[in-house]
Amino acid sequence: MINTFYFNGLIFIQLKRLLILSFIFLLNITISQEEKRLALVIGNANYDKGALKNPVNDAELMKETLEKLNFDVIYDTNIEEEEGLEDIIIEFGKKRREYNVGFVYYAGHGIQLNGHNYLLATKEIFNCDDDIRNNGVNVQTIMQYLKSTTNTVNVLVLDACRNNPLENRNCPNSSRGAKDGGLAKIVAPTGSLIAFSTSANTTAADGNSDNSIYCKSLAKNLLVPDRTLSQIFQNVRVDVLNQSKNEGRTQEPEEASKLKSDYYLIKTERFDLTEKLRLEGGDSLFYLFKQFLEEQQNLEDSSLKNEEITSTTKTILDNSINNEKIIEKVLSNQESKYPDSVLYSIDLKPLGIYNDIVSQSYYSLSYSEDHEQAEWVYYELKSNELNFNVERKDNFRPDPKVITSSAQLYDYKGSGYDRGHLAPAADMKYNSTSMSESFLMSNMSPQSASFNRGIWRKIEMQFRLWSYKYGKLVIVTGPVLNGTNYGSIGPNKVTIPKWYYKVAIDPDNYERNIAILIENQGSSKKIKTFAVTIDYLEKFSGIDFFPNLPDSIEESVENTTHTDLWDWK
Repeated sequence: MINTFYFNGLIFIQLKRLLILSFIFLLNITISQEEKRLALVIGNANYDKGALKNPVNDAELMKETLEKLNFDVIYDTNIEEEEGLEDIIIEFGKKRREYNVGFVYYAGHGIQLNGHNYLLATKEIFNCDDDIRNNGVNVQTIMQYLKSTTNTVNVLVLDACRNNPLENRNCPNSSRGAKDGGLAKIVAPTGSLIAFSTSANTTAADGNSDNSIYCKSLAKNLLVPDRTLSQIFQNVRVDVLNQSKNEGRTQEPEEASKLKSDYYLIKTERFDLTEKLRLEGGDSLFYLFKQFLEEQQNLEDSSLKNEEITSTTKTILDNSINNEKIIEKVLSNQESKYPDSVLYSIDLKPLGIYNDIVSQSYYSLSYSEDHEQAEWVYYELKSNELNFNVERKDNFRPDPKVITSSAQLYDYKGSGYDRGHLAPAADMKYNSTSMSESFLMSNMSPQSASFNRGIWRKIEMQFRLWSYKYGKLVIVTGPVLNGTNYGSIGPNKVTIPKWYYKVAIDPDNYERNIAILIENQGSSKKIKTFAVTIDYLEKFSGIDFFPNLPDSIEESVENTTHTDLWDWK
């Protein structure tokens, strides 16, 4: 928990990521250790008819995710016979009585018959409706174990209906469900939430990657702290809908819920470190430690020589062994019972107005067809990757991933405006692919020459310097599209924004964040004068920049400019 290291004779006690110096608080990410959680995870892929690619991978990902959330997991894949499928469900049902929370995830083929949903084993024969009734497992078999009113919450996730393996069968009296594909709606029992990877009577895609888009989004969102189950599945629905549209189809997940109250899989809370230090080590340690933190901050802010050791630091040094043990005792008692991977699993992508997501190899964006440009571009800037020196090639071209077609080169020709990069080419020097993709027209926005080649270029350079200094930054940048503008250019009427923004956050220290808001014109002012709070920028732009941050962090992160935490050059 505490990393102690020497630097020019000075001992620093680094409370990595968790310590917010200005408040001297610690963030405690916890999941309940008192309640017991049980999950059943099944992935069926190896079907004789209609074999699937991803259910086993999806089941494995879901198993790993739920285990991180302190679930005991019953797990199996490629269950060949109906009897085996029923047996594992019954095993879950018997153990379920001993647990407070139940979670069932099924990936594979499912089919509806006369309003009933059936899960299919991999080697059973399904030629006609009677085969489905006799050889499929009715979802009601699971439902009977979710009807208990003595438990906190129950969740059933049916990531099924990836396609219909029976749709080409020669069978009389074929049911509407089996013929049309998809599952029927289910009424959720009290205290339960039932989630479908796609809407009733529609099919979901198995996916072209190692996991289905639904499973990947669900696994990610389950690990976001301070989100209720309802919020988690709402975020999944938005994710999957946007990504499927980006792939040229529509997949919209659906839920039925009768949850009795808000339920959190992960809950964060803050505790006052200084008060706990006072209780454990007395007033003397409390004041020494508080002074030490303040002086280290002053040392950083005033750029004093690191070899200047203050009297407080000397006292800490003289008593370091004893004090460190006391501090470590305090921190170890509050250590998160949830792994560090939670902090790094938080998706920092913004939530905009349009949310038509386009993913490139090294950045992603939300495209606005109304304005023919991105409303935001998101990417990570790492210091160790800025040293590559891939040759710049001005290969400006339309973006084939924009379904509605992006702006064209002729839109800018003769307009008097530059094709201004949002993700700068200089930030995309990882390799030839990243450099090339930075010249896609979806990454361009009309900028005045004095702006693009002047103050905006300086802002980009400042952000790169910060990445060198702090190691890694998450950057969101783009035009403000919901306010006044300077008209449009070209046949496609590409909006000329009046304002641009650039936001950065240090993923190792969320308090270190910065938001720049600047008009689309030249300026000789210092960059620091354009700093605003993220909260102000959100209201100005209509974009929610870090919606997945825990609420306990988000408030302190977004309501201050934090200019004092950055080294300005």
